[in-house]
Parts: sequence; C-alpha cells; structure tokens
Amino acid sequence: MLLVESVLMILHLGTHPDPDTFYLLIITKEQDKTSEHQLLDKIEKKCGHLINVCAIVHKSDAFIRGLEDGSRFFINTLQKNKIAYRSSKLELPELQIPDEKSIRGQVEAIWNRWGKQAKDFLDTSLTCVDDGNYNLAVFLMHQAVESTLVPL
Repeated sequence: MLLVESVLMILHLGTHPDPDTFYLLIITKEQDKTSEHQLLDKIEKKCGHLINVCAIVHKSDAFIRGLEDGSRFFINTLQKNKIAYRSSKLELPELQIPDEKSIRGQVEAIWNRWGKQAKDFLDTSLTCVDDGNYNLAVFLMHQAVESTLVPL
C-alpha cells in the first residue's frame, strides 16, 4: 500500500548532491480534493524519517491534458526520467512529440502572457519605489520575479 493512497505516479527528476534528497514529480488522483500543497506536506511528513523529498504535485487530469497539449515539461519528464511508481489505474496517452515550430509557438505564447505580466509588475513596483511605498514595491518585485520564472 502506498503512503498516500491518491498517488498514481512518481517520477524521479533527480537527486541532490546530498544523496538522501530526491526531486520528484508526483501525479495524484483527480478525485482527491486535497490540495496539492496539502498532499505534498503529507508526503514529506511520511517520508521525512527516511529521505528528504522536494516534489512537484499535479492532479492527473492536468498531467494528462498537459501531455495531450504537448507540454514540454511533462513530455520531457516522461522521456528522460525514471518512473519510480505507476499505478495500473493511470492510463497515459500516446506522446505527441512537438516539432520545432510548435515548440517555438508555445514558448512565444507563454512568454507573451507571463513576460508581459512580469513587466507590468516591474513597472508598477518602480513607481511604488518613486512614491516611497517600499512594502508594496517589494511585493510587486516578488511578483515580477515569479511571473518571469513561470515559463521556465
């Protein structure tokens, strides 16, 4: 029996230089209404006495939809990493490997959305600095960094 029953798949993304720390992608049942961060907390607590887990948790429908839509992250993860666990209940679609043109279009669309948002946060934070509103400026700068990193 799994430590967390809603887990459908675990992919090993890598290992930290500390050999007791593992990077994982964990796919969970869509029907489990527990939030991803709560599931991650539960997994980290159950594994904590054995290993350190640094994980990304996604619900199965988002994972499957991502594979069907050509998500480079999910496709690359499946192609280049080891599956540590996979439930027989998780059916994966046939991988559609995107060509260079579709990858370029996907990257441009993502950057146009998130890059613009990041620029807007940055511009607004600089206005806040000029106005002496430093707390809001720091918060908006944090948002600018997050928005810039989302597409990565």
